[in-house]
Amino acid sequence: MSEEITQEQVTEGEVNDSGTDSTTTTGTTTEPKFEYPAKFLKPDGQPDFEKLAKSYIGLEKKLGSKPTIPASSVEEYSWEAPDDSIELQEENVAKFKEEALAQGFSNKQYQFLMSRYSEVVKGMQEEFAWSGERAATALQQEWGKDYKSNLELAKTGFEEFASSSADPNDAVWNHPEVMKLLARLGSEVREDSISSKGASVQGNKMGAEEVKQILQSKEYRNGDRELHAKVAAWYQAGNKL
Repeated sequence: MSEEITQEQVTEGEVNDSGTDSTTTTGTTTEPKFEYPAKFLKPDGQPDFEKLAKSYIGLEKKLGSKPTIPASSVEEYSWEAPDDSIELQEENVAKFKEEALAQGFSNKQYQFLMSRYSEVVKGMQEEFAWSGERAATALQQEWGKDYKSNLELAKTGFEEFASSSADPNDAVWNHPEVMKLLARLGSEVREDSISSKGASVQGNKMGAEEVKQILQSKEYRNGDRELHAKVAAWYQAGNKL
């Protein structure tokens, strides 16, 4: 006689190797049992639905965003410079395209970086490109009543130390820091000139013994400028020891 198995004899679930129920029998339908990943479980083993909700929202945002597809060649990179953009050397742009391709940039990312680079460099150029009027305003505020005299000193410093090919109308000379440096140099030039003239008068009045004493003095050996100027003036006057 064949053995018949009734519905009541069917177990509520089969036991798998791990000891957990893998199926649940309800009526005539067998459904798999869902197991939550460990990261979504609370310490007591119950599901943490707050973590599940956050994970779902994050996944939804990621899947809903447009994917960033890297360029497959440098030819895919294009960027139209604005009319007021800085001038870029073609060889440098070509090199950057190669580097962008190696980093997996899309054309959209390449265009963003080029635009930002252009804006930043242009801003730096505007910061350091002082017009004559802007420089004059800044120096007038700092120098006050000495503005005109300091301009003359700056002119003296330029004439004394700038190269013969330097153009005084070049914007580089408009920067206040450059002008202040030239004024300081011009001041030293004038001080040296006055010191030399005074030394020349005094040098002509010195005798040979006084010159010998100066030459043997510690101050002269340590480079005292005024004493050196006196001795030089004494020799230039045709005197000899």
